[in-house]
Amino acid sequence: MIVYISGPITGIKNNNTEAFYKMEKALKKSFEKLPYFKIVNPQRLAIRVDAYFKEISRVLKKEKRPRWEDYMRACIAELAGCSHVVVLENYKKSKGVKVELFLAKLLGIPIFFSLEELRNNYKKF
Repeated sequence: MIVYISGPITGIKNNNTEAFYKMEKALKKSFEKLPYFKIVNPQRLAIRVDAYFKEISRVLKKEKRPRWEDYMRACIAELAGCSHVVVLENYKKSKGVKVELFLAKLLGIPIFFSLEELRNNYKKF
């Protein structure tokens, strides 16, 4: 089971970091005993994207900053390999979440709008 956490980031205080890590912790508590369990947290992906751009800036001796599209590329690449998506609250206005949900639907990845819904239904897939 590989769960992708989808939620709004842009325009939210502290990039909504607290909500992502709170969900990550709750997912671990609920599913960590499964034989194979992994969580894909976009906040952790953002750290990798930032590190990549920091290194590129160092090599080029010119500051390069990641754009929204760069973060989304990293997220989409990981999302494609996930078995489930859980969506954080207040997602409806997020362009990134819309892209992620569209892709998940296209790929047949089950989408859950709460941890409880995922807990109650994950065995069906």
